[in-house]
Amino acid sequence: MLPLSMEAAVPVTTANLGSGIYSTAKTVTITADNPSATIYYTTDGSMPTTASYGGLSPVIVNITATTILKFFAKLGMDQEPVKMEKYVIVPRTTLAAGGRHTLTIRTDDGTLSAWGDNMNGQLGLGDTTQRTIPTQVGSGTNWVTVTAGDSHTLAIKSDGTLWAWGANGWGRLGLGDMTQRTIPTQVGSDTTWVAVAAGLSHSIALKFDGTLW
Repeated sequence: MLPLSMEAAVPVTTANLGSGIYSTAKTVTITADNPSATIYYTTDGSMPTTASYGGLSPVIVNITATTILKFFAKLGMDQEPVKMEKYVIVPRTTLAAGGRHTLTIRTDDGTLSAWGDNMNGQLGLGDTTQRTIPTQVGSGTNWVTVTAGDSHTLAIKSDGTLWAWGANGWGRLGLGDMTQRTIPTQVGSDTTWVAVAAGLSHSIALKFDGTLW
């Protein structure tokens, strides 16, 4: 056995970009703490092996579509456990028009603005007063997609959370009741929402795993 000081340590990898929802293609750099380690990875969700794509640290992976990236590093006989990151690429839906209200997401800072009819709080401004000019909704800067129904609104943030506000007849906000909301209210606690659509009096949303709700 080698002296403790001469034993190789199990390599540890890190990705420079964590799991999340992004509006543009991304470049991910996987780095091992030992530059002599070889990194192996897959981008289709399958378990990587030493027969997978790989190379000496660092390894660069281009993410152009929704991707499950799995990877590990190996140095000699020492191999770290497989790690995983999930990247969802959803181009920003920057404009949505409902029955009598409009919303837009600024592409430069991710803020959400609304204007128009607000009888049911569908502007998300904490009241029911109509607006005649674009007015920022809260202080959030991580909105990525928005949709508008006749008198309700839903939107997704970059952390994968789903938010709803406005009229809630027939439970269209997905909050378990029929009480209208005048500010964005999180729907459940999931962080895997990737798309949402609002109808006249109903809503549907899609999760990362392809399930429709």
